[in-house]
Amino acid sequence: MKRPLGIVLSLALSLLLTLAGCSGGETASALPQAAEGTLSLAPDQPVHLAVVAGEAANSPTHDYTGEVLSSLLTTLCRQGGHLTLVEADGAPYLLYSEAVAAPDASLTENKQDQIVQAQVTQAAAFLTENAVPKTAEVDFVAALDLAALGLQGQAGNRVLYAAFNGLSTAGPMDFTQNLLRADPEAVADALEAQGNLVDLSGVHVVLTGLGDVAGEQAPLTLSAKENLHAIWQEYFTRCGAASVTFPGEYSTGQARTDAPPVTPVPVLQDEPIAFPQEQTLVLDETSPLRFVGDEAVYLDEGVARETLSPVAEALQADPGQHILIVGTTASLPGQEAACQALSQARAETVQ
Repeated sequence: MKRPLGIVLSLALSLLLTLAGCSGGETASALPQAAEGTLSLAPDQPVHLAVVAGEAANSPTHDYTGEVLSSLLTTLCRQGGHLTLVEADGAPYLLYSEAVAAPDASLTENKQDQIVQAQVTQAAAFLTENAVPKTAEVDFVAALDLAALGLQGQAGNRVLYAAFNGLSTAGPMDFTQNLLRADPEAVADALEAQGNLVDLSGVHVVLTGLGDVAGEQAPLTLSAKENLHAIWQEYFTRCGAASVTFPGEYSTGQARTDAPPVTPVPVLQDEPIAFPQEQTLVLDETSPLRFVGDEAVYLDEGVARETLSPVAEALQADPGQHILIVGTTASLPGQEAACQALSQARAETVQ
Protein backbone atom coordinates (compact mmCIF):
# COMPACT_ATOMS: atom_id res chain seq x y z
CA MET A 1 0.00 0.00 0.00
CA LYS A 2 1.35 3.40 -0.92
CA ARG A 3 2.20 5.62 2.02
CA PRO A 4 0.49 9.04 2.33
CA LEU A 5 2.45 11.87 0.70
CA GLY A 6 3.42 13.48 4.00
CA ILE A 7 4.98 10.25 5.28
CA VAL A 8 6.83 9.67 2.01
CA LEU A 9 8.22 13.19 2.22
CA SER A 10 9.35 12.69 5.77
CA LEU A 11 11.22 9.52 4.89
CA ALA A 12 12.58 10.73 1.58
CA LEU A 13 13.70 14.25 2.37
CA SER A 14 13.37 15.41 5.95
CA LEU A 15 15.83 12.93 7.42
CA LEU A 16 18.52 13.91 4.93
CA LEU A 17 17.87 17.63 5.19
CA THR A 18 18.28 17.69 8.94
CA LEU A 19 21.77 16.18 8.49
CA ALA A 20 22.98 18.94 6.17
CA GLY A 21 26.67 19.71 6.42
CA CYS A 22 28.66 22.74 5.31
CA SER A 23 32.03 22.77 3.62
CA GLY A 24 32.63 26.48 4.27
CA GLY A 25 34.04 29.06 1.91
CA GLU A 26 34.37 32.81 1.56
CA THR A 27 33.09 33.48 -1.96
CA ALA A 28 29.56 33.70 -3.30
CA SER A 29 28.04 30.56 -4.78
CA ALA A 30 27.87 31.26 -8.51
CA LEU A 31 25.44 29.29 -10.62
CA PRO A 32 26.25 28.23 -14.18
CA GLN A 33 25.96 30.88 -16.87
CA ALA A 34 22.34 31.44 -17.88
CA ALA A 35 20.82 33.26 -20.82
CA GLU A 36 20.44 36.53 -18.93
CA GLY A 37 23.62 36.39 -16.80
CA THR A 38 25.06 34.67 -13.75
CA LEU A 39 23.11 34.42 -10.50
CA SER A 40 25.30 34.68 -7.39
CA LEU A 41 24.12 33.80 -3.89
CA ALA A 42 25.63 35.15 -0.66
CA PRO A 43 27.67 32.37 1.02
CA ASP A 44 26.97 33.43 4.60
CA GLN A 45 23.17 33.42 4.35
CA PRO A 46 20.56 30.66 4.19
CA VAL A 47 19.00 29.72 0.85
CA HIS A 48 15.23 29.58 0.48
CA LEU A 49 14.34 27.72 -2.70
CA ALA A 50 10.91 27.21 -4.25
CA VAL A 51 10.72 24.80 -7.18
CA VAL A 52 7.69 24.84 -9.48
CA ALA A 53 7.40 21.68 -11.58
CA GLY A 54 5.44 22.37 -14.75
CA GLU A 55 4.74 18.78 -15.73
CA ALA A 56 1.83 18.83 -18.20
CA ALA A 57 0.52 17.30 -21.41
CA ASN A 58 1.77 20.29 -23.45
CA SER A 59 5.33 20.18 -22.11
CA PRO A 60 8.30 17.80 -22.33
CA THR A 61 9.11 15.96 -19.12
CA HIS A 62 11.72 17.92 -17.21
CA ASP A 63 15.09 16.63 -16.07
CA TYR A 64 15.57 17.62 -12.43
CA THR A 65 19.21 16.55 -12.39
CA GLY A 66 20.32 19.45 -14.60
CA GLU A 67 23.22 21.73 -13.75
CA VAL A 68 21.34 24.84 -12.59
CA LEU A 69 18.85 23.11 -10.30
CA SER A 70 21.57 20.82 -8.90
CA SER A 71 23.68 23.89 -8.10
CA LEU A 72 20.77 25.53 -6.32
CA LEU A 73 19.98 22.41 -4.30
CA THR A 74 23.63 21.95 -3.41
CA THR A 75 23.89 25.53 -2.13
CA LEU A 76 20.68 25.09 -0.16
CA CYS A 77 21.89 21.89 1.48
CA ARG A 78 25.23 23.44 2.39
CA GLN A 79 23.92 26.70 3.79
CA GLY A 80 20.53 25.65 5.18
CA GLY A 81 17.24 27.40 4.52
CA HIS A 82 13.84 26.31 3.28
CA LEU A 83 12.67 24.10 0.41
CA THR A 84 9.26 24.33 -1.25
CA LEU A 85 8.12 22.07 -4.08
CA VAL A 86 4.97 22.76 -6.14
CA GLU A 87 3.32 21.02 -9.10
CA ALA A 88 1.79 23.46 -11.61
CA ASP A 89 -1.25 21.78 -13.17
CA GLY A 90 -4.79 23.16 -13.49
CA ALA A 91 -5.11 23.24 -9.70
CA PRO A 92 -1.54 23.64 -8.40
CA TYR A 93 -0.73 21.76 -5.22
CA LEU A 94 2.04 21.65 -2.66
CA LEU A 95 4.41 18.70 -2.81
CA TYR A 96 6.70 19.66 0.02
CA SER A 97 7.56 22.65 2.24
CA GLU A 98 10.03 22.25 5.09
CA ALA A 99 12.95 24.06 6.69
CA VAL A 100 16.42 22.73 6.00
CA ALA A 101 18.48 22.36 9.17
CA ALA A 102 21.63 24.37 9.67
CA PRO A 103 24.82 22.48 8.79
CA ASP A 104 26.56 20.42 11.43
CA ALA A 105 30.01 22.01 11.62
CA SER A 106 31.41 19.07 13.57
CA LEU A 107 31.30 16.81 10.51
CA THR A 108 34.35 16.44 8.30
CA GLU A 109 34.29 18.23 4.95
CA ASN A 110 34.28 14.90 3.10
CA LYS A 111 31.30 13.69 5.13
CA GLN A 112 29.46 16.95 4.51
CA ASP A 113 30.01 16.59 0.75
CA GLN A 114 28.66 13.04 0.81
CA ILE A 115 25.53 14.12 2.69
CA VAL A 116 24.94 17.10 0.42
CA GLN A 117 25.29 14.98 -2.71
CA ALA A 118 22.87 12.42 -1.29
CA GLN A 119 20.37 15.19 -0.51
CA VAL A 120 20.55 16.66 -4.00
CA THR A 121 20.12 13.25 -5.62
CA GLN A 122 17.19 12.44 -3.34
CA ALA A 123 15.45 15.75 -4.00
CA ALA A 124 15.76 15.32 -7.80
CA ALA A 125 14.43 11.77 -7.57
CA PHE A 126 11.54 12.94 -5.40
CA LEU A 127 10.54 15.59 -7.95
CA THR A 128 10.79 13.12 -10.83
CA GLU A 129 8.53 10.62 -9.06
CA ASN A 130 6.02 12.92 -7.37
CA ALA A 131 5.62 15.97 -9.62
CA VAL A 132 2.59 14.48 -11.35
CA PRO A 133 -0.19 16.59 -12.90
CA LYS A 134 -3.62 15.64 -11.56
CA THR A 135 -5.91 18.32 -12.96
CA ALA A 136 -6.44 19.34 -16.59
CA GLU A 137 -4.89 22.60 -17.87
CA VAL A 138 -2.05 24.66 -16.35
CA ASP A 139 -2.51 27.63 -13.99
CA PHE A 140 1.04 28.91 -13.63
CA VAL A 141 0.16 32.13 -11.80
CA ALA A 142 -1.61 30.11 -9.09
CA ALA A 143 1.45 27.85 -8.87
CA LEU A 144 3.69 30.90 -8.46
CA ASP A 145 1.43 32.23 -5.71
CA LEU A 146 1.67 28.91 -3.86
CA ALA A 147 5.44 28.75 -4.27
CA ALA A 148 5.87 32.34 -3.08
CA LEU A 149 4.38 31.41 0.29
CA GLY A 150 7.52 29.42 1.03
CA LEU A 151 9.70 32.45 0.26
CA GLN A 152 7.84 35.34 1.82
CA GLY A 153 9.24 36.60 5.09
CA GLN A 154 12.42 34.54 4.75
CA ALA A 155 15.74 36.29 5.39
CA GLY A 156 18.65 35.42 3.12
CA ASN A 157 18.87 34.23 -0.47
CA ARG A 158 15.45 33.64 -2.04
CA VAL A 159 15.18 31.82 -5.36
CA LEU A 160 12.22 30.65 -7.43
CA TYR A 161 13.12 27.93 -9.92
CA ALA A 162 10.38 27.03 -12.41
CA ALA A 163 10.61 24.18 -14.92
CA PHE A 164 7.81 25.39 -17.17
CA ASN A 165 7.29 26.04 -20.89
CA GLY A 166 5.43 29.30 -20.28
CA LEU A 167 2.10 28.21 -21.82
CA SER A 168 -0.36 28.65 -18.97
CA THR A 169 -3.88 27.72 -20.09
CA ALA A 170 -5.98 28.58 -17.03
CA GLY A 171 -6.28 31.33 -14.44
CA PRO A 172 -5.41 34.98 -15.10
CA MET A 173 -2.62 34.17 -17.61
CA ASP A 174 -4.49 32.11 -20.19
CA PHE A 175 -2.51 31.81 -23.42
CA THR A 176 -5.39 30.09 -25.21
CA GLN A 177 -6.84 33.62 -25.48
CA ASN A 178 -4.25 34.59 -28.13
CA LEU A 179 -1.82 36.01 -25.58
CA LEU A 180 1.14 34.86 -27.68
CA ARG A 181 0.65 37.90 -29.90
CA ALA A 182 -0.27 40.32 -27.12
CA ASP A 183 1.87 43.27 -26.07
CA PRO A 184 3.91 42.24 -22.97
CA GLU A 185 3.37 45.56 -21.20
CA ALA A 186 -0.37 45.46 -21.92
CA VAL A 187 -0.58 41.95 -20.45
CA ALA A 188 1.29 43.03 -17.32
CA ASP A 189 -0.87 46.16 -17.02
CA ALA A 190 -4.06 44.07 -17.12
CA LEU A 191 -2.78 41.57 -14.55
CA GLU A 192 -1.64 44.37 -12.27
CA ALA A 193 -5.03 46.09 -12.52
CA GLN A 194 -6.71 42.78 -11.62
CA GLY A 195 -4.43 42.26 -8.62
CA ASN A 196 -2.85 39.16 -10.17
CA LEU A 197 0.82 40.00 -9.66
CA VAL A 198 2.49 37.54 -7.26
CA ASP A 199 4.69 39.21 -4.67
CA LEU A 200 8.23 38.19 -5.63
CA SER A 201 10.00 41.23 -4.21
CA GLY A 202 13.73 40.51 -3.96
CA VAL A 203 13.36 36.97 -5.32
CA HIS A 204 15.74 35.65 -7.99
CA VAL A 205 13.67 33.91 -10.69
CA VAL A 206 15.05 31.11 -12.86
CA LEU A 207 12.64 29.96 -15.59
CA THR A 208 13.80 27.00 -17.65
CA GLY A 209 12.18 25.21 -20.58
CA LEU A 210 10.44 28.33 -21.88
CA GLY A 211 8.86 27.60 -25.28
CA ASP A 212 9.50 23.84 -25.18
CA VAL A 213 6.34 22.02 -26.22
CA ALA A 214 5.14 18.46 -26.65
CA GLY A 215 1.96 16.44 -27.16
CA GLU A 216 -0.82 18.16 -29.11
CA GLN A 217 0.69 21.62 -28.69
CA ALA A 218 1.94 23.03 -32.00
CA PRO A 219 5.57 24.16 -32.03
CA LEU A 220 6.06 27.87 -31.42
CA THR A 221 7.34 30.13 -34.16
CA LEU A 222 10.40 32.27 -33.55
CA SER A 223 8.30 35.40 -33.04
CA ALA A 224 5.98 33.53 -30.65
CA LYS A 225 8.93 32.35 -28.56
CA GLU A 226 10.38 35.84 -28.45
CA ASN A 227 7.08 37.35 -27.33
CA LEU A 228 6.53 34.58 -24.77
CA HIS A 229 9.95 35.41 -23.33
CA ALA A 230 9.11 39.13 -23.26
CA ILE A 231 5.74 38.53 -21.57
CA TRP A 232 7.21 36.52 -18.70
CA GLN A 233 10.18 38.86 -18.38
CA GLU A 234 7.79 41.79 -18.00
CA TYR A 235 5.53 39.85 -15.62
CA PHE A 236 8.33 38.86 -13.23
CA THR A 237 9.75 42.38 -13.36
CA ARG A 238 6.36 43.78 -12.35
CA CYS A 239 6.25 41.21 -9.54
CA GLY A 240 9.42 42.77 -8.11
CA ALA A 241 11.88 39.99 -8.96
CA ALA A 242 15.51 40.84 -8.16
CA SER A 243 16.64 39.08 -11.35
CA VAL A 244 15.21 36.85 -14.07
CA THR A 245 17.27 34.22 -15.92
CA PHE A 246 16.23 31.82 -18.67
CA PRO A 247 18.57 28.82 -18.96
CA GLY A 248 17.63 26.71 -21.97
CA GLU A 249 17.77 23.18 -20.66
CA TYR A 250 15.98 20.36 -18.83
CA SER A 251 13.50 18.87 -21.28
CA THR A 252 13.45 15.32 -22.62
CA GLY A 253 11.29 15.96 -25.68
CA GLN A 254 8.32 13.80 -24.63
CA ALA A 255 5.32 14.69 -22.46
CA ARG A 256 4.02 12.41 -19.72
CA THR A 257 1.66 9.82 -21.11
CA ASP A 258 -0.51 9.93 -17.98
CA ALA A 259 -0.98 13.73 -17.91
CA PRO A 260 -4.51 15.21 -17.99
CA PRO A 261 -5.38 17.15 -21.16
CA VAL A 262 -4.20 20.70 -21.76
CA THR A 263 -5.89 22.91 -24.34
CA PRO A 264 -3.48 23.69 -27.21
CA VAL A 265 -2.48 27.33 -27.49
CA PRO A 266 -3.14 28.78 -30.97
CA VAL A 267 0.05 29.64 -32.84
CA LEU A 268 -0.13 31.91 -35.87
CA GLN A 269 2.55 31.14 -38.41
CA ASP A 270 5.07 33.85 -39.21
CA GLU A 271 4.88 35.39 -42.65
CA PRO A 272 7.68 34.00 -44.81
CA ILE A 273 10.52 36.42 -45.35
CA ALA A 274 11.02 37.03 -49.07
CA PHE A 275 14.47 38.13 -50.04
CA PRO A 276 14.78 39.80 -53.48
CA GLN A 277 16.76 37.90 -56.04
CA GLU A 278 19.59 39.99 -57.36
CA GLN A 279 20.31 39.62 -61.07
CA THR A 280 23.16 41.32 -62.88
CA LEU A 281 23.33 42.13 -66.61
CA VAL A 282 26.82 43.10 -67.68
CA LEU A 283 27.19 44.95 -71.01
CA ASP A 284 30.90 45.03 -71.84
CA GLU A 285 32.93 45.30 -75.05
CA THR A 286 31.58 41.90 -76.20
CA SER A 287 27.95 42.99 -75.82
CA PRO A 288 25.88 43.85 -78.95
CA LEU A 289 24.77 46.99 -77.08
CA ARG A 290 27.40 49.57 -77.99
CA PHE A 291 27.72 53.36 -77.86
CA VAL A 292 29.15 55.79 -80.37
CA GLY A 293 32.60 56.83 -79.23
CA ASP A 294 32.63 59.62 -76.61
CA GLU A 295 28.84 59.89 -76.87
CA ALA A 296 25.77 58.60 -75.02
CA VAL A 297 24.15 57.43 -78.28
CA TYR A 298 23.55 53.80 -79.21
CA LEU A 299 25.59 52.51 -82.08
CA ASP A 300 22.51 50.48 -83.14
CA GLU A 301 19.18 51.52 -81.59
CA GLY A 302 17.36 48.31 -82.59
CA VAL A 303 20.03 46.01 -81.16
CA ALA A 304 20.06 48.03 -77.93
CA ARG A 305 16.31 47.71 -77.47
CA GLU A 306 16.40 43.98 -78.15
CA THR A 307 19.21 43.53 -75.60
CA LEU A 308 17.42 45.51 -72.89
CA SER A 309 13.88 44.17 -73.50
CA PRO A 310 14.13 41.34 -70.89
CA VAL A 311 14.97 43.93 -68.25
CA ALA A 312 12.03 46.13 -69.30
CA GLU A 313 9.63 43.16 -69.23
CA ALA A 314 10.78 42.15 -65.73
CA LEU A 315 10.19 45.67 -64.42
CA GLN A 316 6.72 45.83 -66.02
CA ALA A 317 5.78 42.47 -64.47
CA ASP A 318 6.85 43.63 -60.99
CA PRO A 319 6.89 47.43 -60.60
CA GLY A 320 8.13 47.01 -57.05
CA GLN A 321 11.54 45.88 -58.23
CA HIS A 322 14.51 48.20 -58.15
CA ILE A 323 17.24 48.47 -60.76
CA LEU A 324 20.70 49.93 -60.43
CA ILE A 325 22.31 51.15 -63.65
CA VAL A 326 26.08 51.65 -63.58
CA GLY A 327 27.81 53.23 -66.57
CA THR A 328 31.56 52.98 -67.09
CA THR A 329 34.06 54.61 -69.44
CA ALA A 330 37.80 54.56 -69.87
CA SER A 331 39.59 56.52 -67.16
CA LEU A 332 41.94 59.07 -68.69
CA PRO A 333 44.39 61.15 -66.59
CA GLY A 334 43.16 64.71 -66.21
CA GLN A 335 39.76 63.87 -67.71
CA GLU A 336 38.05 62.28 -64.69
CA ALA A 337 35.21 64.84 -64.70
CA ALA A 338 34.48 64.33 -68.41
CA CYS A 339 34.56 60.54 -68.02
CA GLN A 340 32.18 60.76 -65.04
CA ALA A 341 29.77 62.92 -67.06
CA LEU A 342 29.83 60.52 -70.00
CA SER A 343 29.28 57.53 -67.71
CA GLN A 344 26.27 59.29 -66.15
CA ALA A 345 24.86 60.18 -69.56
CA ARG A 346 25.13 56.61 -70.86
CA ALA A 347 23.40 55.26 -67.75
CA GLU A 348 20.55 57.72 -68.30
CA THR A 349 20.28 56.60 -71.94
CA VAL A 350 19.82 53.00 -70.80
CA GLN A 351 17.21 54.12 -68.30
